[in-house]
Amino acid sequence: MIGAMTTRVRRKDGQERLVHVRAFASRDRDGNIVSVQGVAFDVTERVSLQEKLEVSERLASVGMLAAGIIHEIANPLASASMAIEMAARASDATAGPGSSELGELLSDARSALDAAAEILRDVRVFSRHSEDDSISTDVHRVIDSALRLTRHHLRGDITLVRTRSDVPPVRAGASRLAQVLTNLVANAAQAILADAPVRELHVRAYAEPGWVTVEVADTGTGIHPDLLQSIFHPYVTTKGPDTGTGLGLTMCRQIVESVGGQISVSSTLNEGSVFRVRLPTA
Repeated sequence: MIGAMTTRVRRKDGQERLVHVRAFASRDRDGNIVSVQGVAFDVTERVSLQEKLEVSERLASVGMLAAGIIHEIANPLASASMAIEMAARASDATAGPGSSELGELLSDARSALDAAAEILRDVRVFSRHSEDDSISTDVHRVIDSALRLTRHHLRGDITLVRTRSDVPPVRAGASRLAQVLTNLVANAAQAILADAPVRELHVRAYAEPGWVTVEVADTGTGIHPDLLQSIFHPYVTTKGPDTGTGLGLTMCRQIVESVGGQISVSSTLNEGSVFRVRLPTA
């Protein structure tokens, strides 16, 4: 063999394939090359499976790490909450000058701890790495959790439009569904530029026979038509190298399809995108 390489080729139907090519030389008695033959292997599926395995392993590691961190934070958080409660009772028992102001400060501290505990509960749902995907899950509760986890992406001048309607439970695990919606909401927020004339992020869920659809829509930059057909493929991203890995939407598609659902996107450049997650009812 005189050489090997892996390259991308485009078929007549426009589909890109990954091809591994090996070249072999035939030589005469003096060692001179008299002919060269090549063999090409389509390795698209093999590489895709390997990338999916790597994504799954990374996600499992992140989930286990998050679960450990939650456990370590929960104990001191509970201790701090108990200490504040005891301090509040002591303040009430020894009312005097300044006790009113102290009571307000303790109340603010209690509210902050309650908010932190709520975030921990949301992250615990997100990081649960094993659950039954056949269970019934309330879509609206998962949406609320995803919005709380991504609130730092929803900068003050982005208007969140949350539309509620009665929908039945879906057949999907809460933690895996939370991963999907958290990713979609964060992506949508990041797609909205600071100077966009309209800065809105819409989240809604609606029912149809046998299905519940969750839509995450933004008024962002949109997705170029050349990328739209491959946006769920590994390492395809509209973000810069410092902000995107191209694995998030691949993970979303894997999770949604594993529970019998569907995920799709429609987009217009400079107007925005709409991601739709269609899930079977429980």
